[in-house]
Amino acid sequence: MPVCMNCGKGVIGGKKFCPECNAPVGNESIEAQGLRRQLYAGEIRKCPKCGDELPSFTAICPSCGFELRNTKVSNAVQMLASDIAKITCSRHNLEDNSAISVMDKSIANIIRNFPIPNNREDIVEFMILASSNIETNIVDTSSQKEVSEAWIAKFEQAYQKAQFTLKDSPDFQSIKDIYDKKKREIRRGKAKVARRKALYLLRRLFSNNVVRIAFLVIVLIVCAVIFIPFDYVSNQEAPIIDDRVGVPLSSSDIEKQNYEIILRQFEDAGFTNIQVEKLEDLVTGWLTKDGQIEQVTIDGDASFSKNHKYEKDAKVTIIYHTFPEK
Repeated sequence: MPVCMNCGKGVIGGKKFCPECNAPVGNESIEAQGLRRQLYAGEIRKCPKCGDELPSFTAICPSCGFELRNTKVSNAVQMLASDIAKITCSRHNLEDNSAISVMDKSIANIIRNFPIPNNREDIVEFMILASSNIETNIVDTSSQKEVSEAWIAKFEQAYQKAQFTLKDSPDFQSIKDIYDKKKREIRRGKAKVARRKALYLLRRLFSNNVVRIAFLVIVLIVCAVIFIPFDYVSNQEAPIIDDRVGVPLSSSDIEKQNYEIILRQFEDAGFTNIQVEKLEDLVTGWLTKDGQIEQVTIDGDASFSKNHKYEKDAKVTIIYHTFPEK
């Protein structure tokens, strides 16, 4: 029975316009229009036993417990895996190993040109497929490096698409878990490859005797800079300055000398702390002259030799004889 294109009411008698709303009448039946709309919106999966709608990735009906069989993965993901498997199987029939890189480039092109699906089931299916094919220990010289990089690029693209289309869905967490786990494996793999490269370079470098000697010299220089104190280096480099002064004459040469002469000689030598003491014990001045020295001490030492070094401010005491003051 024809239906109205506007209100959906059935029209009897072959009329071309709806008697309710005067809209044109279509040729499709109500059942045909319902089926067309359902297929356009997407496929609704239902349990074949109880008829309830089934969530994605369901093997057993949650309503009646019916076991679902013959469930198939996404056709697009299945075709991708099939195409890669065909090329991989033909690899074993090659006699020339140089052609392997050509195959890897073909596989990489197939992966890079694969369109990421839109629905959750297909995205999860592709994420699992890509994660299982990403090699985390590929080195630069490996022929499969290009294939692994193609899988990584597509893996990132699928996750970004899931972020846009499924971010508000509670099922997005399962996709994020797959992504985070694989990213950690990729980081650990890159670090492992970097360590292997570093060890290889070190072995190559230290196989040369000249490099070994140069490295040893550098280590010694660095150790000297780190462990030798700076003040020790400064003291070794700076000249030692002795600001002490020498005694102009010995203690035995001073006997019976006039104190003024000795005082002048000590001042000329550089002594700055000179004290003069007088003994007022002369009567006639025949045996002991006026101003004759009784004793000279330097820092309390009355016995010293000529040119012996003392500090400039060492205490010099000059004691001499004189007449008592009247």
